[in-house]
Amino acid sequence: MVGVAKNGRDLLRLAQELRPDVVIVDIAMPILNGLEATERLKQDMPECPVIVMSGQDGLTYVRAALRAGAKGYVFKTRAEDLSGAIRTVLRGKTFLPDTMDRQTLADVSNETACPLSPREREVLTLIAEGKSAKEIAALAGVSVRTVEFHRYNIMNKLSMRTTAELVKYAIQQGISKAE
Repeated sequence: MVGVAKNGRDLLRLAQELRPDVVIVDIAMPILNGLEATERLKQDMPECPVIVMSGQDGLTYVRAALRAGAKGYVFKTRAEDLSGAIRTVLRGKTFLPDTMDRQTLADVSNETACPLSPREREVLTLIAEGKSAKEIAALAGVSVRTVEFHRYNIMNKLSMRTTAELVKYAIQQGISKAE
C-alpha cells in the first residue's frame, strides 16, 4: 500500500502524486464519492485499474462502478476476494463478485451514459449527502450561484422538481447511498 485517502478529492491528488499500480476505492467516500473519483481518475490516468470495494451489494452499484470505469468490484463482506481482484485487474481483466455473471458487463456496455457532467454529478452527490448550497460551494471551490446553476441544470436534465427526487435518483444510480 502506498497511500490512503480520506475522501475522493484526496484520492485523486494522491493518485497523481504516487502513481499506483492499482487503486481501491469505496463508493461511500465523502466530498467526492468513489464512483465520481473513479470516473475522474480514469480520465486522468486511464492506464490505472480501479477496484471498487463496497458494502453495497446491489447490481445497480456494480453497474455504476463499471460505467465509471472500474475494472473490479469486491463486496466488503468478501474482503478475502481482494487479492484475487488485484491480480485479475493487473492482468487487464475485469473482476466481478461470484454472484454476478458476465452478462453484467454486456449490459453495462449497452446502457446509455448518465446525462450529467462530472461537475453536475459532484454537485448531485453533495446534495444527496444533505449539504447546503453554501457548503457545496465551499467544498467545490465555486460560488453559491454556480452551485444553484448546476442544481437548476441537473433538475432540468433529469426532469425533476424536488430535492427528494434528486436524492432518490442519486441513490438509484449509485451516485450516492442512503445514510
